[in-house]
Amino acid sequence: MFKMPMGNLDTNFSAPFMSLDSEQLFKRNLKGLSKWPKNIIGEWGYEKKSIDYTYNNLGMRESILIDDNFDFSKYTVFIGCSHVEGIGVSKDSTIPALFEKITDIPALNFGKHGASNEQIYHNLCWLLGQKTKPKQIII
Repeated sequence: MFKMPMGNLDTNFSAPFMSLDSEQLFKRNLKGLSKWPKNIIGEWGYEKKSIDYTYNNLGMRESILIDDNFDFSKYTVFIGCSHVEGIGVSKDSTIPALFEKITDIPALNFGKHGASNEQIYHNLCWLLGQKTKPKQIII
C-alpha cells in the first residue's frame, strides 16, 4: 500500500505488483480504481466496453494487407511494443491513429505486444529491405 498525495487530497491505494497481466488482475485492480473519486481518475470508459483486435497478414494491428509490392512511401510507420500496438485501447486511440488524426499523414501500426529491442530492430531491418521506403519511421 502506498499513500499518493493529490493536491490537498490524500488517497490510499493498494494494488499488487503486476509482472504479467491477466483479466483477473485487471478486474481486481479496476475494483480498486472504482473507489477513487471521478475527478481524480477521470472517465476512462474502457471498463464498460470491449475492445476488438484485428490483425493483418503480418500480424500487425492493421486492416491493410501487406505484400512484396506494397508501397510504403505514403506512410509513416510506427514500430514498437504493446504501447504502439495499443493493447488496452481501441484502434482509433492507438499512437499511430492519433498521429494520423493530428497530422493527416497516413500511418501504419507495426507495434507488437511483447516486442523486445531485438524484435523491433529485426522489423526495422525488414521494413528497410522493402522495395519502397516509408515517408518516416518512428520507433
